[in-house]
Amino acid sequence: MIEVEHRFTLPTPPEKAFEFLAQPENDPLWQASCRSAVQQDAPCGLGSRYDIVFDFLGRHMRFSCEVTAFDPARAYGFKVREGSFHYAAHYDFDTFGDGQALVHWRFSAEPGAFFGLVPVAILRKVVLSQYERDVATLKALVARQAG
Repeated sequence: MIEVEHRFTLPTPPEKAFEFLAQPENDPLWQASCRSAVQQDAPCGLGSRYDIVFDFLGRHMRFSCEVTAFDPARAYGFKVREGSFHYAAHYDFDTFGDGQALVHWRFSAEPGAFFGLVPVAILRKVVLSQYERDVATLKALVARQAG
């Protein structure tokens, strides 16, 4: 099992951060490994489903996901219903400093043998490292949209 947590701020209020992150179609805009995300239900809400495709560590992965938490400006979460392996993620939103969004991201995955003999500890480091780079892209994107 891989478990990762990361806290970061975004230069926008929690409401705007939630609006952006709770739309799966935005994932390819800021996640380097995400190739596509298509909602099956619109608008996105609790129980909504979407399909998402990633290329990560040389592997092409397709997933069908379900939104498991949808509390505007407070929480957003999802889990895999079908795919290469199972994972889930959850975002909590709060206010930080002068109205910025403080985001707490939690991720867990059970990759099984999908990545072969790559040790879980290395997968965890790679996931966190990639996510930190993705958050830098996200911050720049949000700053451009706010400006």
